[in-house]
Amino acid sequence: MRPYYRGPLRTIGPESLEGLESSGAWIAEEKYDGHWARIMVERGSITRILGRSGEDLDRAWWAVGLAVGPPGCAGELHGESMRDDMIRLWDVVSWADRSLEETSLEQRRAILEVICAGMPVSARRDLRIAPRLDPGWRDQYQRIVGGGGGEGLVLKLRGSTLSTRRRDGKLCQWAKIKPLD
Repeated sequence: MRPYYRGPLRTIGPESLEGLESSGAWIAEEKYDGHWARIMVERGSITRILGRSGEDLDRAWWAVGLAVGPPGCAGELHGESMRDDMIRLWDVVSWADRSLEETSLEQRRAILEVICAGMPVSARRDLRIAPRLDPGWRDQYQRIVGGGGGEGLVLKLRGSTLSTRRRDGKLCQWAKIKPLD
């Protein structure tokens, strides 16, 4: 069991994209090919970055110490540590000593956008929020997987919370779309 990991429960094929997009119930983001990162913030700075196993994520050592919030702030961010020495942030689990596990996806995203906008320029260069996809997911999926070198997409059910997860950390209301080999 991976105690801190949070990620998509299901993998589905790209043939489902058009139906899921037209339902209006889902939000899509690019699925990055990096290392899942649990970013711990204390006193406004990153103090630790952990991988799926709960161990320190050595490849992201360079981000420890970056100021990301007000001096007294504590919280937990989730993202993907990339090969290009950048972390793509895609969720906030707690902030200002307040758990956000029961908070909707849209509200957590708004909080994450405020956090990122308030970061010092030096941190914004290395920590970037994962963009949401515009309409036309199938074409964007083809671009990401085909020529873009990406891994696929993550779909998140609108209104979903982080409390709807299994013991292994997989979120029941998230799905990843990858090529089915």
